[in-house]
Amino acid sequence: ALTNDDFAEMLKDLKGEFGQESDDVDESLARRLQMEELQEDTRDSELQEQFEEYERLLEIDDAERAWDGYGDLMHNSMRRANLNLDMLGPQILFSIGAAAQTEKQFFELLSLHSIRILYDFRPTDYRDEVRCQQPHFEIRILKSNCRQRHIHYRHVAV
Repeated sequence: ALTNDDFAEMLKDLKGEFGQESDDVDESLARRLQMEELQEDTRDSELQEQFEEYERLLEIDDAERAWDGYGDLMHNSMRRANLNLDMLGPQILFSIGAAAQTEKQFFELLSLHSIRILYDFRPTDYRDEVRCQQPHFEIRILKSNCRQRHIHYRHVAV
């Protein structure tokens, strides 16, 4: 911002440059003031953009910290607004057909690949029940076994 002292000094300098011709001094003074206002506006808008970007980064950081690494990342509206799957980087998806495996084999396979989240995509019948040949793959039992092994389990009916 231009103070009165700055203005007086600028006016004195301009009068020295142009002699005492007031029209030239006024025109030059108006141009200088206009240039200074434009520079201030530019600095203010750049600063505002910088603060907006900083706020956006803080919101992304808050959304990432709020997610505990389990379950659906996009379930929460704040996370949906600030995160997207592209931000997560490359992910690996494993698909396991486990009908013929024992409980021990199944959990060894999950452990071997460090799988901490298990989505169960099996079809349900008209009563929303999953039919399975192995008793250890019934939803209730599988969910309990996963919890004991600190694996997040989620059944998604198809």
